[in-house]
Amino acid sequence: MICLYIMLGIFTVHRRKAVLSLQYKHLVTLQKHPRGGPPVPMIEISPEFVKSYLGMTKLNAFALPEIIYGVSLAFSVHVFLFGILFHADAFEPRSLTSMKKMRRLCINDDRQEMELPIKHHMRDYYIFCQVEKADGEIKILRDQPMSEGSIDSQLGSLSEIHGFIKPLYSHQFRYGGGKLLDESGWVSDAQRNLIMAHATSQTFLDHYRPRRHANMQEIMCGLEPDKEFERAVTRMSRWIDKRRPRRLDDVEGEGNRGARAGAAGCDPTA
Repeated sequence: MICLYIMLGIFTVHRRKAVLSLQYKHLVTLQKHPRGGPPVPMIEISPEFVKSYLGMTKLNAFALPEIIYGVSLAFSVHVFLFGILFHADAFEPRSLTSMKKMRRLCINDDRQEMELPIKHHMRDYYIFCQVEKADGEIKILRDQPMSEGSIDSQLGSLSEIHGFIKPLYSHQFRYGGGKLLDESGWVSDAQRNLIMAHATSQTFLDHYRPRRHANMQEIMCGLEPDKEFERAVTRMSRWIDKRRPRRLDDVEGEGNRGARAGAAGCDPTA
């Protein structure tokens, strides 16, 4: 679930609460491919919660068609989301139980899309739902959203496992996504502001534009900027060190507390 949360945070540049509010009813259609061939499963996200949470009168929609030859199946929202829906047996047609069966569906010639109806009693189920352990059994509470504290805790654990020097937090997806939008060359300032729900570009400049610049020497000397090296020294993975321990034993913990107290000018034994 944490992988899906990160992907949706990146692909929609949404805030934490907006992503956690996604429900089954927000999601899927089947689209006819303009160049022919089998229909394309598409996830179309229009989180209604954003409207009330941000006071917006108009709502962004994000269409995410399936990319067959994508970067990785592990980086595919379709693999995760359809897996969740099939596991929950969420589709109204009883025969729709796998991607293989979905790909056999045909869209009539006079239509562009086919809706994939969700069972009525499941429409308000949450993608990121609450999970509890009771009497040694795991219970999935699909009608209750995951708490913000729970997702923050999972991001923190993920950061420790990967060896990040600082824990991940949800708003970083907006920082990183905003940077990619700004540098893509495909998105205008106006469209970037609309996607990120900013009234003006000043918000992006004040809070989202990266402050670490790695190509100043090349630019001033008239050389070609090394974009690959710039990405290497400005992304979070620069500080990954998997030797960094996740937990300290009693001796290490005491030494760490003593070092911190000493740095603060305190007596650790007091």
